[in-house]
Amino acid sequence: MSSPKQAPEAAARNALREERARDAERAMRDYTAAEAALDARTERLRALRLAREAANPPSNGQATVLQRVTEKLNLRGAQTQKTDRRPSAAGLRKKRSSG
Repeated sequence: MSSPKQAPEAAARNALREERARDAERAMRDYTAAEAALDARTERLRALRLAREAANPPSNGQATVLQRVTEKLNLRGAQTQKTDRRPSAAGLRKKRSSG
């Protein structure tokens, strides 16, 4: 079986393993608590923003944050589609094989 010398080493390994398991559990609890706090803070700020926008609706010249971001993303997508005139990989292969 195990010699008397190996018993203390095995006990030390087991203690270390248990300590690591406790540390991992503690870290996971901390992580989920931080994540829940972030979610609560985000929800609170979103509610404040929506209340502010409802109390002061944007005038004709102003857009909400969401509308501005959406427009930017739509414009970027349209610009890349219009200006990207590079040949496709299939087109390049076709040119090489026929040339």
